[in-house]
Amino acid sequence: MRRSRSYCMNNEAQQVTGAAPPCGPSCGPTCPGRDLDSCSTRPASGRGVPAWSDSRGPGSVSVGAAGHSSTSTGWCAGAAGPLDPLLPPLPPELEEHLRTCRCTCDHLGYGNFQFNTSPRHASTLPLPNGSAGRRSADGGIFGTAPRVSGDRSKVCRSVGGSLRRACSSGGALGGSGSAGGSKGSLGSLVGAAGREAVEATVTTPGSFAVNYRRATANHRAATVVTAAPPRCHVSEFTFEGHHPDSPFSDEKDSQDKKKVMKWDESQTDRLGGGGSSAGWEAYTWRHWVVLAALVLLSGGLVLAVALPLAARGSDVPPAHDALARVHRILSTVPLIDGHNDLAWNLRNFIHNKLEKVDLSQNLSEVEPWGSSPWSHTDLARMRHGRVGAQFWAAYVPCGAQFLNAAQVTLEQIDVIKRMIARYPQHLGYAHSYVSLMEVYNSGRIASLMGVEGGHLMGASLSVLRMYYDLGIRYLTLTHTCNTPWADSSLADSPGSQEENFGLNDFGAKVVLEMNRLGMLVDLSHVSQQTMRDALAVSRAPVIFSHSSAHALCRHSRNVPDDVLRQVHLNGGIVMVSFYSYFLTCNDTATIHDVVRHINHIRDVAGLDHVGVGADFDGINKTPVGLEDVSRYPQLLAEVLKDPRWSEDDLAQLAGGNFLRVLRRAEQVRDELRSTLPYEDHIHPDHLAGRRSCWFT
Repeated sequence: MRRSRSYCMNNEAQQVTGAAPPCGPSCGPTCPGRDLDSCSTRPASGRGVPAWSDSRGPGSVSVGAAGHSSTSTGWCAGAAGPLDPLLPPLPPELEEHLRTCRCTCDHLGYGNFQFNTSPRHASTLPLPNGSAGRRSADGGIFGTAPRVSGDRSKVCRSVGGSLRRACSSGGALGGSGSAGGSKGSLGSLVGAAGREAVEATVTTPGSFAVNYRRATANHRAATVVTAAPPRCHVSEFTFEGHHPDSPFSDEKDSQDKKKVMKWDESQTDRLGGGGSSAGWEAYTWRHWVVLAALVLLSGGLVLAVALPLAARGSDVPPAHDALARVHRILSTVPLIDGHNDLAWNLRNFIHNKLEKVDLSQNLSEVEPWGSSPWSHTDLARMRHGRVGAQFWAAYVPCGAQFLNAAQVTLEQIDVIKRMIARYPQHLGYAHSYVSLMEVYNSGRIASLMGVEGGHLMGASLSVLRMYYDLGIRYLTLTHTCNTPWADSSLADSPGSQEENFGLNDFGAKVVLEMNRLGMLVDLSHVSQQTMRDALAVSRAPVIFSHSSAHALCRHSRNVPDDVLRQVHLNGGIVMVSFYSYFLTCNDTATIHDVVRHINHIRDVAGLDHVGVGADFDGINKTPVGLEDVSRYPQLLAEVLKDPRWSEDDLAQLAGGNFLRVLRRAEQVRDELRSTLPYEDHIHPDHLAGRRSCWFT
């Protein structure tokens, strides 16, 4: 195949012996005085086109940035070269010419031996033959093409999708005709990035096809070299995949083929201190995707660990925040304590003469209350402790059994009622669920009563009924002594013997009569077998007014786990005591020990079956942090710090669970309204030897 041998321009003679004459100013469509071997008009495609050309024929028209176009009627032979990375290498003749020629022209954009001193080549595009700074052994520069002109007067953009060259205006290589474009230019290519060129086929006065093409997004702008002397140079090369007008479409990458991003040597030198740029050139978009995936994965792992920890930390509020939440809860739900022995201290300290003490003041600094380890209660501290309802215990020691126990019990009921009436601004009498809520909603402490010890009913169901009429709403089946019909917790102590083996037949009738009356069955102080028997007999939920968990402290007063599970089935409640010996089995305990017992009962019996029954004024060893009735909010705040406890859960612990039990006992009472009172009694012979004074 024939190839052009004219590589020099501007009438500069080759300085190589035997070389072909230079390409003169008359180079044009007809190339006068020369044959096709030295200079020719290149057809659009087909035969006679060098294998390394870009197949651009005459009549190539491009639309300029200003909207006008120009047409070139010819190309300088040999103007195409291996500037596109996808094109074949330079022809051997051109490569040899560039090695030996010493003229000052840039050889159609391929440079010359004075390349490094030419300002027109200050910015170059990397080509597959080598970078701008690489020289051959004889000083030639290969693989470079000018990108930016000195005056930046003409900004070009590729409109064809492969290699583009343009001859500078006014030069010997300029076109003979134009179509509304810049004078003498091959074509003002589309300028700034983002502009568009329109593709169309028209017929110009020169009777050749004019091709207009819409530029695509991957066309990049390049500035035409316009500095004198005029040159034919590369305006840009692009990658557009397959084009029907390119003879090298089979050699180009498809649109789906991934392209390698390369850095300019000058950029690499600035970043790496002139080192090699091979490290960055090797990375493709796949590498960055993998790297991003690894970063996201590691970030996800960190978040998976950090977020639960942060959430748990955020669920544990500071102390003042927890207290604020507790006070908000207690403004809607009453804090109900299951057992308080203040009435017995009134008998011991002032012989039930209420005028001798002002219960509305803080008694911690009043003698003998302040110095007694058994005193923890007054109305001022109860208000500070946000108590909403209190069960006052009518307690009489076991020494009164078979003596005047009932009489003393009546006296204790009397002092409790007088105390309630003496302080109406603080206390209100309650005997049912409805009255309890009415007093609480009035801003006062609802006051209910219970009898602590079955020995106080004298083995008489009639006395039991009278206690109910007097306002007693629970009866503790035993205290620290057995009764003729039930065994106390002492039966489980080493060296003790059971008398009734739990609950005997009369004891079962006592439980059933309490169900009929609507009186709560209190199983604190009873033996474990009595607990089981009463749970089996009772039709209403039972309560443990002041007991703790046997699994945490193996004291006979505490409730074993199997009984806790029965309480769950029965629907009852265990109200945790604050007595240190019931919490840790020794005389020291803290507020955290109370929380442990609450959580254990919740875990075994369930959330709906745990409450608070401190037993203040009936114990002499209190936990650190729960020294008196003013400390209930601190306990609830400590419970709330456990992330398992929500505000609704805490409301159930404070009083919601007990209210449910009380309502259910009243419902059972209503269901048994048609049942006649039980008239059973214990035969006097069974009491022989136990009574010191008995009238039959």
